[in-house]
Amino acid sequence: MLDLRVFQSGLLIRLGDDFSVMSNPFKETSQVFKTLLSFVGNLSDKLKVLQLSNEVSKESSDAFFQEAATDTLTHLQQYGWSEAMIANFLLNLFLEGYF
Repeated sequence: MLDLRVFQSGLLIRLGDDFSVMSNPFKETSQVFKTLLSFVGNLSDKLKVLQLSNEVSKESSDAFFQEAATDTLTHLQQYGWSEAMIANFLLNLFLEGYF
């Protein structure tokens, strides 16, 4: 018999010896303050996460695939993410994955 369990939405991110939580505040309201105080990214970056989530949820798959193709790093920089957010969070998420 499987002992299935529910997991909270979000990521536990390690940077050096420290861990930080990044959660979707709409799904995990109890994690809002941990996410806001996270060392990953600045406040502007965290607002961009919400903005991007909102944009993606409204865009159709067809519209997405009709956008001009670009590499991941260029797109992240053009979106306005800080270099720290790109280096410590986004590149790991897109290029290595989180488990």
